[in-house]
Amino acid sequence: MYTYKKGDFYDVLTQRVKKFLRPGAKSVTRYAKSAWTYWLKIAFLIVVIGYLHSITFWVKEHSNWNYLTAYLTGFISMSLFFNVLHDANHFECFAAPNNSWNEVLSRIVGSNSWVKHEMIMTHHTFRHHAYTGNPTLDPER
Repeated sequence: MYTYKKGDFYDVLTQRVKKFLRPGAKSVTRYAKSAWTYWLKIAFLIVVIGYLHSITFWVKEHSNWNYLTAYLTGFISMSLFFNVLHDANHFECFAAPNNSWNEVLSRIVGSNSWVKHEMIMTHHTFRHHAYTGNPTLDPER
């Protein structure tokens, strides 16, 4: 199992990440936030979901294509919701002064996908990352 002692795996990894992200940075979490390309991808997927939704429900002629577009709409929506929910729970969507925005985003996206914010924070963010790789304590193992 990994430890957080000076010179061990996580300490070396943290130092490498800090050097890569911003030389001289004291805090990785203050500078490692979503870039504009992340938000561009989110906006693009929302447009795709809207287009597929319009094909699925607003065309006059129904065919087997409606089932395919309905499936794709649901699949892309849930993938998008999960990714945004995951990033918001790791406080990665907005920079440090706006951490409350991460929680609001997590709650909004979670409510659309029937996932409670507190459950994800407890299960994944706290328990999984505290015991990553531990066969008895990691809930995702």
